[in-house]
Amino acid sequence: MSGTLLSECTKTAEPPKCATCLHFNKPCNHKTGDAECPAKVIAQKRYITSINYEDV
Repeated sequence: MSGTLLSECTKTAEPPKCATCLHFNKPCNHKTGDAECPAKVIAQKRYITSINYEDV
């Protein structure tokens, strides 16, 4: 795995940006995986509605 170590990061003073929301043009002023992340909430709702509870 290549990349920058956290200790070498030059953007630690900037506020966090969610990479997923940034990719999908959603509000991204939160950390990736935040409980209120719009992309995460949409994915969870999509998953829940895809489950067929009648065949359980």
